[in-house]
Amino acid sequence: MPIFNSRLCLILTWSVTQAHDGYSVTNDVYTKNVGVAAMIGVCDKAAFAENLYVRATHTNGNRRLEECDRSATAAFAIESKP
Repeated sequence: MPIFNSRLCLILTWSVTQAHDGYSVTNDVYTKNVGVAAMIGVCDKAAFAENLYVRATHTNGNRRLEECDRSATAAFAIESKP
């Protein structure tokens, strides 16, 4: 998955070839099928959230460029049918 930062003209690439804990990986994308019953457990309703923060290690020779940091949040809720 390439990352391009036009301010620095820097391209980083990496590749993941092996997944663990029931996950599969294709083109650097992890996937795992998990049923609703497994996610809810003994509850009628459940909510999940993910917070991702990537701290860039870019520098300009004088300081770390924290403006290159990125973050994202995703959430969803599910409930069992009555």
